[in-house]
Amino acid sequence: MKTLPNILSGSRFILALFFLSPSLTLRTYAIILAFITDFLDGYLARKNRWTSRLGSLLDPIADRFFIFFVLLIIILEQHPAVWQIALFFGRDLSVGLFALYLFKKGAWKRLKLEATWCGKISTVIQLFILLSLTLSVPVGPLPYLFLLILAAMNWAELFNNLQEKHY
Repeated sequence: MKTLPNILSGSRFILALFFLSPSLTLRTYAIILAFITDFLDGYLARKNRWTSRLGSLLDPIADRFFIFFVLLIIILEQHPAVWQIALFFGRDLSVGLFALYLFKKGAWKRLKLEATWCGKISTVIQLFILLSLTLSVPVGPLPYLFLLILAAMNWAELFNNLQEKHY
């Protein structure tokens, strides 16, 4: 379904490729546009009732692709500490473990894909960290600590949603 929210989500695949350029300006705009499209796609989908199964899959996949691709470039260029990389992916690890749990319980097909508040906040913090690293602004441990806390809260939020839906 070609809706504006799906087009906005899909644009993040293209925006990630801007990081193949050494241009700091292009990279900065890519992160800012990724943040804007991430906000707008969900807002427009909910406001105009343009939600779809495709959109609920495309949005998080586009987010993860953009963030993983950009971080991979940053890792290759700047060599951040292992603890920074590990904490950066805390929420992704919690979602992956939750998916394995669902698969083991046989509840995967019944799951309705929905964004969690912890996940949304984590994505904003991840984009902030990527922007800071792109601009060579030092990132202290606090944003990474927030990502760790959000990963634990996301895990709890996912299981709470699971129990509410009796999977």
